[in-house]
Amino acid sequence: MKSLIAAVFMLLVGCTLPVVAPGPGPSPSPSPSPVPTSTDTATLIWTPDANPDIQSYHVYISTTPGAASNPYSEMDVAPPSSSYQVTGLIAGVTYYFEIVAVDTSGLESGPSNEVSYTPQ
Repeated sequence: MKSLIAAVFMLLVGCTLPVVAPGPGPSPSPSPSPVPTSTDTATLIWTPDANPDIQSYHVYISTTPGAASNPYSEMDVAPPSSSYQVTGLIAGVTYYFEIVAVDTSGLESGPSNEVSYTPQ
């Protein structure tokens, strides 16, 4: 599972989709909070681990560094797939991603290199 740690881990950015603004409402406050104006998609791609005992990959997603130790979301991806598309990312929020290989005994590798992305 060591090869996953040194694996190439890329982040591909998808399309930005506009969000329709709500209809008329109350007057804005003197200092309104920023409202996300779009959502985005990121595709995570990694080099598969060569170990034939790999059962799955955990994809950890967080809004704080150290995604594997503090995830707000964790997805499982079964081999032979070595990619995962993350949707609904909010503009202006930084997301952190790490991948961990899990073997048939349930043992996890160390996390991949962490990548981050902030949709605009």
